[in-house]
This record gives sequence, structure tokens and C-alpha cells, in this order.
Amino acid sequence: TAVNGIANFAKSNAHVLLIVGVFLLLLLLVMSAFSSCSILFSGTTQVSGQTIYTAEDRDIRGAETDYKKLEKELDKKIKRTPTDHPGYDEYRYHLDAIEHDPWQLTSFLTTLYDDYTRSEVQAKLKETFAKQYKLTTWVEVQTRYRTVVMIDIFTGIPYTVQVPYEYRIFHTKLVNKGLEVVIREELDNDQWKRYEIFQDTLGGRPYLFKGGLPPGGSDGSGAPGIDYQVPAEALTNSEFAVIYKEAQKYVGTPYVWGGSTPETGFDCSGYVCWVYNQNGYNVGRTTANGLWNKSQHISEAEAKPGDLVFFEGTYDTPGKSHVGIYLGNGMMVSAGDPIKYANIHSSYWQKYLSGFGRLSK
Repeated sequence: TAVNGIANFAKSNAHVLLIVGVFLLLLLLVMSAFSSCSILFSGTTQVSGQTIYTAEDRDIRGAETDYKKLEKELDKKIKRTPTDHPGYDEYRYHLDAIEHDPWQLTSFLTTLYDDYTRSEVQAKLKETFAKQYKLTTWVEVQTRYRTVVMIDIFTGIPYTVQVPYEYRIFHTKLVNKGLEVVIREELDNDQWKRYEIFQDTLGGRPYLFKGGLPPGGSDGSGAPGIDYQVPAEALTNSEFAVIYKEAQKYVGTPYVWGGSTPETGFDCSGYVCWVYNQNGYNVGRTTANGLWNKSQHISEAEAKPGDLVFFEGTYDTPGKSHVGIYLGNGMMVSAGDPIKYANIHSSYWQKYLSGFGRLSK
């Protein structure tokens, strides 16, 4: 029968079938590997792209202008209340501030649309605005009394009486829910993480909304790097040795605001996060102030090679504004412009030195 024929063929050609089976298995493994690499590279591209706004400056600023226009129209509408609703005895207002953070709006739009144009986001701007602001009005009617002088018709003597009347109050209430509250409700967890990265990095464009960096990157020193060699005894510490090996690779790399990978370039916190994440730490992608919050705060006397050194006030931002990897002997390596070695007690750095921290795995 056909079944017996197939069985006999399989027995007599077992070695051939074995070779074919091994070949197919290897083929599947290779295809799987390529698939994994594709996912890996795709993920890497996505992560690096998440730090930078992709829309044109004119479209980003245009969308911000359009949102402000909606806010101005709302303000005008509230101020027109007595004109639009005449005839009331009193107008009362219960108003939250009309305001939003332009960085939040831009990070939100970039998270949703990546390389958007001004015209493409008009509907979303109006939808978001309607969720952020709620304007309500109502009328309150009170019974009040006024004093009226009457004349007694028999005696001619005046007297007073309290006469009731309606006192009508027009109330206007504006609730600003908060733009970021609206944003958080709209984004899923992965989108929210991407949004937070944009907020940390300002999308690589700190100049967009009255921001900017001083000459020399985030450190503002403008000083050239020092030709420095880490002492051999410091490298006997295996933990520090692997951290320094990674950190040393990028010395001389230009400063890039918001950069967090070798492909995009680094800013100060992106550089530190990358180095430590490559060596078993899990600090994510955060700011200098975020790293300060994640670390154990120690004194300079306690600091050792591989700890972090923090500075405050190197440019206009709340909290810690710059972070470097401490190398001992008063030296650090950090992402200024470019990534370079510096003495933390130089005339520039000493002014802003604010603390030391130690990360834990």
C-alpha cells in the first residue's frame, strides 16, 4: 500500500531525512535570528527617535499659537459676560487660570503624530482644549429686602417697611483641568513613557519656547577638556573599571541636547544614563535632577570613582542642572561640549558644585 511504501522509503533513507531535518532546523534558527535582529534594530531606532521632536519648528510653534488663540478667545468670552448677558444685578466669577505648558502640548502632539504639520493637528487641538477647559454659567435668585418709607394716611406720620424683591446674580465658572491631566488620560503606558522622555529632553530643541543653552552645552563652561589619565589603582576596582571603560569610549563626542545614545549623541544626563544602563544598572532615561533623586546622597569625602557629581545653576532649570561621573581626585568626565574631563574645583565648576550621589543596581 501507499502507507507501507512511505514507511519503507523512510527506513531506507533515514540518513537523508535526518540531514534534511537538520538543514530545516538551521534555516529556522537563522530566520529567527534575523527576525530578532530586525526587532532589536527597530527598537533601537524607536528609542533613539523618542528623544527628539520630529516636526518642523514652524509647525510646532504654529500649533502652540493656535492653542493660545483658543485660550484668548475663551478669555474674551468671559470678559464679554455682562454684555452677552445683560440685566443682572451682579456678576460673579469663579475662574481657574487660563494657561498651559507649551512643552507639554508639543510633547503630546509628537507622541501621537511624530512629524506633524500645523494643519494636521487642528482637530486635536480643539478636542484637547475642550477637555482641558470647562466653562459653565448659572443664575442665582435671592430674595432681598429694601427699606421703603411710607406715610400713614390717617396721621401723616412716616414709617418704614421692608419690601422683598428678587436679586439676580449671574455666575460664571471656569475649570482648568490641567493639560497634563488630559494628556495622561489619553495616552497608554508606552505612550506616556515616550511623552515623559520628550519632557525630559525638551525634544532636543530647548530654544523653542523662551529656552536655550549657554555656550558650551549644558555645563556652560566653554572650557576645553583636560588631557587626563585615570590612575591605575582606581581601575583595580572591577565595578568602576567597567563603568569607566564605557564612559571613555565617548570622550570628545559633541554635545547634543536630549541625546541619549551613541547614534544620537549625548547630553549630560543621557550620557550618564547610557553608561550605567550598559553595566547592569536600571536608571532608565532621566534628567540630572532625576539621577539625583535616584541616588544615595553622599559627601565629597565619601565619594569614590564611579559615583556621580552634581551641579546646580549651570543654566536656568529647577534642581540639578548638570551631572558627571566622578573619577576621584577632584576629577570628572561629563557631557559638556564635547564630552570631556574637568576638575570639579575649577573656578567655574566650584561655583555650581551641589552634591554627590551613588547609584545602586
